[in-house]
Amino acid sequence: SKEQMAVAKFKRTMRTLALQFRISTLSSGTQRQLYKITNIGVLAEPDIKKVKKLFKIKNDMEAMYSKAKFCLNPKKCFPLSPEVLELNNLRLNFWNNWRNITGRKMKNNFKKYVKLSNAAVKVLGEWQQLSQCCKDLADHMIIAYEVNNLVPEVYHLMEKVGPLYRQLHAYVRHVLKKEYGAKLFPSTGQIPAHLLGNMWADRWDSLNYLVQPFKKKTELYFQRELTRQNYTVRKMLQTAEDFIVSLGLNKIFPSFWELSSLDPPKGEGKVMCLTTLMDFPKRKDLSSEPTKDFVTIHRQMGKMAYYMTRRDQPFIFRDDANEAFHEAVGGVIALSAQTPKHLKKLNLIQTVPTDEGKTWRYSPTSFWYIVDNWRWSVLNGTTAAKNYNKYWWQLRCEVQGVSQPIRRTKDDFDPGSTYDIAAGLQFMRTFLGTILQFQFYKVACQAANHQGPLHRCDIYGNAEAGEKLRSMMKLGSSEPWWKLMESLTGEKNIDPGPMMEYFKPLFEFLKKKTEKTSGGKRHVNNKIFLTF
Repeated sequence: SKEQMAVAKFKRTMRTLALQFRISTLSSGTQRQLYKITNIGVLAEPDIKKVKKLFKIKNDMEAMYSKAKFCLNPKKCFPLSPEVLELNNLRLNFWNNWRNITGRKMKNNFKKYVKLSNAAVKVLGEWQQLSQCCKDLADHMIIAYEVNNLVPEVYHLMEKVGPLYRQLHAYVRHVLKKEYGAKLFPSTGQIPAHLLGNMWADRWDSLNYLVQPFKKKTELYFQRELTRQNYTVRKMLQTAEDFIVSLGLNKIFPSFWELSSLDPPKGEGKVMCLTTLMDFPKRKDLSSEPTKDFVTIHRQMGKMAYYMTRRDQPFIFRDDANEAFHEAVGGVIALSAQTPKHLKKLNLIQTVPTDEGKTWRYSPTSFWYIVDNWRWSVLNGTTAAKNYNKYWWQLRCEVQGVSQPIRRTKDDFDPGSTYDIAAGLQFMRTFLGTILQFQFYKVACQAANHQGPLHRCDIYGNAEAGEKLRSMMKLGSSEPWWKLMESLTGEKNIDPGPMMEYFKPLFEFLKKKTEKTSGGKRHVNNKIFLTF
């Protein structure tokens, strides 16, 4: 588009100017700004025609995804929506159809995207601080994290959270086998992908009605109370804003309320709205299902607070310390906002229950880990185009424990049925951010002098917790992320310990449950999910 090319030309011009400086004579802060100005990724491609071609390929892939519709017959077509996924009798049909109309269609475009992107980033080595970059786009993605050991580090993190995931997988598989019958399940221990509640089997929230284990305990389905109290999207946003203000952080810019789309668009058609937030917000729809989005809105408001807190930095530093940080900061607000203590303050529940059911909110990390490991392997040439789909399902079987429900071939391109692949967005931010949010949350809870289990901590109204977060957030990306991490947590490394601590009640429950269902024998197949 014209807008994309205008931004590209601006960044290319700034890069050309930055390359003229002799960095040895400059301060470290100025050197870092020039480094970030120069590191423009694929836009460094010298041939502007190739940049245009790359934009067109990416836009075409996104369009294939966003405009895709299922058709039961020529006159009956549906866009992707939760309602479609609830048609159980057609679930397998839709699962296969979605991959035919998205991934399979964009495979050739994706191959061109890989070739053009890899060639483009090689130019970045002209800059002294990027002299080791970049052999390919995977190399560029990894170097962006400013550590030498990212790949082994994410392996280590997945290994550490693996025990919780394997117990959850074993329990969910047991419940689904009872629901759908054992014939659908391979003897090797995987769960067929189309049974896991959504089109990608990445998040399992929609299975709660089936697998929620705490049925006899007090259930915190406060959505019903949200409806009764008429919590509109605007009211939920105001409640979330009140949360961040209670921490001593700033109120949201007035332009947010003026320019945000808070209601479904009028007229024909639906808009596909992934929950996103942009710096200096423009028309982004935060919620398509208002009564269910209380936690999501608090998460997004936490991200907005992060954006606003760093506004005094030079423009080039008004960015995340790394891509995972805004996920983690938003997660801190969401984790606290959904505690029984906080919901009681808002009169969204009547009493604070003693059960541990709330810790059931666990989003499996394995899918996010898989996506970028697959992507890196493709971009660095380890996985050839003819093996795109084969390696995708190898990872999903071995790491996630999810199997293809019907036969797939080399002509299929199932990764392309995932938006982040079609749009070229990295998933490592979600994987790392999911783990990191608990580390930040624990620090905030300690600052608030919280006593008791981590999953019961509510930091609402605590200025000390807010100042702890602010001290890191206000620095933007002016320092490498691990330095900012150390200033906040006292540690340079991402630690999965707080996440495991938070989910300890769930982990203990699942261990007992799987031991019981397997007759005292180990229910989890060690041959699966251990090849990280």
